[in-house]
Amino acid sequence: MKLNGKISTIPAKIYTCGTQPVSVVSIRFNNPVAYNVTLSKFDKQTNQTIELYTLNLDAGDTVTDTFPYPLSEGDSLIASASVAKTTYSLVIK
Repeated sequence: MKLNGKISTIPAKIYTCGTQPVSVVSIRFNNPVAYNVTLSKFDKQTNQTIELYTLNLDAGDTVTDTFPYPLSEGDSLIASASVAKTTYSLVIK
């Protein structure tokens, strides 16, 4: 399954796992201007949000993260960027 969208400067859920466990196997971010992007994971079982990374990127940079993120029911990935309308794409298996 693929999902595409835009993130803003306010952290927001870009994916929440339903009843079946999944793995997010690819995440791509892009913006035509210089930007920072932050990715976090909310773990429903522990009720904690953990920042996974913040990247500082140049104008037009595209970053593709292929580290698999296993998610269980209710877990979420949360993203924000320093510049609104940063695009993202997820591949979920």
